[in-house]
Amino acid sequence: MNSNDALLTVNVVTYNHKDYIAECLDSILSQRTNFDFVIRIFDDCSTDGTTEICREYADKFPDKIKFYPSDTNTGALANCLRSYKDINTKYYMFIEGDDYCCDIEKFQIQVDILEKHPDCSFCACDTTIEFSPGTITDKYPHLTQKIYTLNELKNTSTYFQTSIASRIVRTSCIKIDPDHPEIFITDTPQSYVLLEQGNMFLVERIMNVYRITNSGLFQGKSLVDKMNMVFGWFMNFNRYFNGKYEQLILFHMLNDLRFSYNLKYNHYWEIQASTTYEINDDMSLKNRIKRMKHYLLPPVMIDILNLPRDFSRLIKRVFIKN
Repeated sequence: MNSNDALLTVNVVTYNHKDYIAECLDSILSQRTNFDFVIRIFDDCSTDGTTEICREYADKFPDKIKFYPSDTNTGALANCLRSYKDINTKYYMFIEGDDYCCDIEKFQIQVDILEKHPDCSFCACDTTIEFSPGTITDKYPHLTQKIYTLNELKNTSTYFQTSIASRIVRTSCIKIDPDHPEIFITDTPQSYVLLEQGNMFLVERIMNVYRITNSGLFQGKSLVDKMNMVFGWFMNFNRYFNGKYEQLILFHMLNDLRFSYNLKYNHYWEIQASTTYEINDDMSLKNRIKRMKHYLLPPVMIDILNLPRDFSRLIKRVFIKN
């Protein structure tokens, strides 16, 4: 198959996903469509056998899969960015090698919608999260199926995060700023780049799985490191968008951070969009954590963490009275 004849390009970005990459590729190959699509695999010099698995699939499906290994480990940002180059199809989809599609009609449904709705820059679907084999948690984005405009989503009080793998996007809407390339490859900021170019059609149907492996650039970090990373991302994104989506982007990032922490309890405490956040560039990490803990943790956990402080205050009051 000539990639120029295809309607959709599926970019699979992978690094050390030996235990997951086959499921990811099988879920893509199993898609039932009345159009052609091409799969491009970008492996960042994996060291665990992922490269060999990808090469086996490319050799087995030479008309469907194109394999782009890297001779050296370039890092997540560089590997993601190269996947957005030279896309020759009308639509594209991005997925990491540890995630997978869970509905064989995903591609057909989303492409049909985009063909019928030229006002939409992308079509997203509901996503479910797997944080251990066979264990599925809540889904997001918790919205009703319909077309959403940028203004609607800016004013919503509902968590509407859509993972990158849930989206099929018009290739013409790829907009990567060479000075800030990280903006387009990150879930939440990319949403706004796309929404500034068109509407979002949401399919209220779970069609892909976001897998939490507790490894990688973000999930492998400690809670403190995650907080620091989220704070840095937020300030960077906020400057890029000139503060237009300040509260909303932080709201979604804190929700993502809180969710990743609470996965171990198999619960999901959602942050209220109406909350006003006050986090400044010059705040120390200690003060950021103190401020953010009230948005990240359930009340009972905050009470437990505050026990030493409360006990100390009680002792002081007793001694002062006596």
